[in-house]
Amino acid sequence: MSGIVSFSSALPTQAVAFTSRSSLASLPTAYEGMRRGLGVSEAMQNFFLPLAASIFRAGAPMALMIGVLFLAKLYGVVLGPGQLATVLVAAVATSLTAPGVPGGSIIIMAPVLASANIPVAGVGILLAVDTIPDMFRPVANVIGWLSVGSILGHGETAKSNAASSC
Repeated sequence: MSGIVSFSSALPTQAVAFTSRSSLASLPTAYEGMRRGLGVSEAMQNFFLPLAASIFRAGAPMALMIGVLFLAKLYGVVLGPGQLATVLVAAVATSLTAPGVPGGSIIIMAPVLASANIPVAGVGILLAVDTIPDMFRPVANVIGWLSVGSILGHGETAKSNAASSC
């Protein structure tokens, strides 16, 4: 039953993230979903959600890695294990600077491409087809926010229940 409650509480947040292509635009519905459907306290929400919106952006590194692999194949660049590790580090580091606007992760693609010696002009190719994948990146972000927030909320509830029983 709790899986159904979690899904139904996450659905509005996912819908806003998908249609707006912005995880920041879905932040108000994330507050509502965490409060109403997941039972997370307001204090935990006020601490966790802004922190998660600032730091936890799982969609951007995934998109950056996929974009690099696609362009490497297109340009005939062979990436060795060391270059893949460099690209991964660059993708994670630059994802922290991605703006929370539609198409924000494509803007930070140039340094990641440069780290793999792939022509930066490939951003234009990715930009032409980025709209549809860009709808899924914020959904990945908000799923992560709600999942981790739910875990923290349940941990907070279990801790307070244990303290009250002592």
